[in-house]
Amino acid sequence: MSRCGRLLLGSWLLLAHSLQAQVADSTTVHSHGRDTMAMAVPHARHILRIEALGMYDSNVLRNELVMGLWRGEALDRDLRQRSARTTQPACRVGYVVEGRMSYTWGDALFGDPSMRPRISVSYTDVMGLRYSDDLYNVTFFGNAPYENRVAELGPASLEQVRYQTFGLGLEDKGSGSYFMVQLVNGEHLTSANIRRADLFTGTDGRYLRLDLNGDLAQSDTSGSAFSNGLGLAISAEVDHRFRFGSRPARFTVGVYDLGAIAWNGAALRVPKDTTILYDGLGVGNVIDLEGLVVGQDGLQDTLDLGYERGAFLRPLPSRARALLRVEASDRSGITAQVEVRALPGFLPRALIAGDHRFGRNERVRVDVSTGGFGGWRAGAAWEHRFCKALRATVAAENALGLVSGNARGKSLSLAMELEW
Repeated sequence: MSRCGRLLLGSWLLLAHSLQAQVADSTTVHSHGRDTMAMAVPHARHILRIEALGMYDSNVLRNELVMGLWRGEALDRDLRQRSARTTQPACRVGYVVEGRMSYTWGDALFGDPSMRPRISVSYTDVMGLRYSDDLYNVTFFGNAPYENRVAELGPASLEQVRYQTFGLGLEDKGSGSYFMVQLVNGEHLTSANIRRADLFTGTDGRYLRLDLNGDLAQSDTSGSAFSNGLGLAISAEVDHRFRFGSRPARFTVGVYDLGAIAWNGAALRVPKDTTILYDGLGVGNVIDLEGLVVGQDGLQDTLDLGYERGAFLRPLPSRARALLRVEASDRSGITAQVEVRALPGFLPRALIAGDHRFGRNERVRVDVSTGGFGGWRAGAAWEHRFCKALRATVAAENALGLVSGNARGKSLSLAMELEW
């Protein structure tokens, strides 16, 4: 190992040890920062964790519209209109689909009995979109209502990324703090940053002018290759245990998938700052059939949408969070958490939760949150311990959204932990 590598490893070990506190029964599950309910500090020799999350949310779009689009149904005008009536300064929508498995084992690492190795594999598919009300109206109702005036389709921003990671790192046995380096496989990317898109529609739609300033980037679309880019990332979490008055407490701060992907040379980019005009079609000779079929290159040239191929580096949609938990009693706890994601339309998300244990094997949590892709949300979670070695948690960040078409957003997460 190089001098720089030894220094980095030594600094991390020193930090993890310095933040440990000898607080009995201050409990958590180290599940990539998602679950906030209490669980025992991991002292088993082997710990296997499996997590899955499916969520989409919006501050504007109702579930009835999103589910209709997903199923490919015909959307009547009233349904589309209900999601258009908004006074929000910016419309936001996004989704997160994640699956992760991590495994920690052993009694020592590099001869240090307080540390042990950790590996992790994950699948992530996320999208964030911020857009204007005019863009929604033109998409779902056309540009006829904007006759002789300008529809402001921008600013707008989109980021949709699908990738997988394989991580290898170390974990502190006492606190659960860890550090991992991850190899990242980039499967798909679609990104757009539209700074200005003003569409003017003339009388009867005979004249259109689009003033466009923005950038588009997309991974290789020529085939179905599983890998269109490679990258590196880190994930790290630090746990500090202390006493809040007379009660056990802990403070956790973590960053996840912080890194970048180098998309390969077949990726596409379209930088654009131009004005596109349409003032009708002109036909020179109606019986001249040569060149009747317009090819892709000709169409792109006509619309001034030529693209550039080439490799480029792009950051991952990383996530960070900070969490404070206080054990209010032997059976109950209170948790406050703030989370951010590097995705368009995702505002810092704040959550406060309370949980209570019933009997020996059941724990229930209720929470209130705001931010993210949506607004105020009420959630719930249920944890069950099947035996001493196995426990599972089911949680919904937006409980109303699971059953209501008029609500905005749905979410469901599952987590299992096996110790032996």
